Amino acid sequence: MTRPIWYAFDPEPGNPGDARAVLLLGNPLVMWLGLAGVALCIREWLLHRTRDAFLISVYYLAFVLCWALIPRRIGYYYYYYPAGMILSLALAGAFRRFERKLFNVWLVRWVFAAAAGGLFVYFFPILSAMKIRSADFRGWMWLSSWI
Repeated sequence: MTRPIWYAFDPEPGNPGDARAVLLLGNPLVMWLGLAGVALCIREWLLHRTRDAFLISVYYLAFVLCWALIPRRIGYYYYYYPAGMILSLALAGAFRRFERKLFNVWLVRWVFAAAAGGLFVYFFPILSAMKIRSADFRGWMWLSSWI
C-alpha cells in the first residue's frame, strides 16, 4: 500500500486537460485493517490455539515471507497480492471473534462493508482507466509515495 503500480497515465488525445489512469491499488480499508485482523488472529492462536486463527496466520505469513525475504531493492504490489487476499479471511476471523463479545457486530460488519464498497467506488476511476481531469488525480493520491 505504500507503493502501488501505475500501469498507465496517459493524456486524453485531443484534450490535454483529461487523462486516463490505471493503478494497481488494494482497498485501503481492507488492506490496513486487515493487518490488524492478522495481528488478532496471531494473538488468538497463541492464546487459545484455535485452528482457524492458526491457518489464517500461517497462510498470511507464508505468502508474505515467500517474497519478503528475497534480496531485491524493489518489491511490487502484485507480489503482495496473494497475502492481501488472506487479509479478507483475517477480517472475517476478527469479526467472528468480536461476535462472541459484542451484541451488534452485524451492524459493524455492514458499516465496514459499506465503507469498503464506498472506497472501491471512489477509487474506481483510477483503477479502470476512466477519463479523469489531469489536475484532479491528486485527490486519489493519499500518500506522496503513491505518485
